[in-house]
Amino acid sequence: MMIGIDELLLIYPVDREILSVIKSTENYLDIHICRLVSLESWGHIGECYKCASGMVTISCDYDNGLNDCSVLWIVDSWNELDFKLFIEPVIRLAAKKGKRIVCSRELTSSEKESLTNLEVVYVEYPLFAPKITRDDRIQEIKTPVYI
Repeated sequence: MMIGIDELLLIYPVDREILSVIKSTENYLDIHICRLVSLESWGHIGECYKCASGMVTISCDYDNGLNDCSVLWIVDSWNELDFKLFIEPVIRLAAKKGKRIVCSRELTSSEKESLTNLEVVYVEYPLFAPKITRDDRIQEIKTPVYI
């Protein structure tokens, strides 16, 4: 992967799928996650997760989170996100603050074109973050319980 072990990492946007990856790799993933940032409406704000670098609480504040990290990792999400509204502003702010940007989210050619003047490293299949498709997503169990 393009992330060194001494670099502090902010992961955005955090959803249920990437949280399962983080939880399953907490003991052997040797990257230092300093911030997990999610959208407030996804319901993960305030949750704490153990990573190799310690406990990390999910927030919705990517602006302050970028101050604490050296790398922004844009991950793919099962949830549909408007690129112009939710992804591009975060990438542009990270570039303005001089952060390295790694993107494993699948972008369209027009989305990539809008970022041509920025230094973004595109990673197609990181080892610890499998490509998410609608068929492979984690399903919520909706089974009635009778007592």
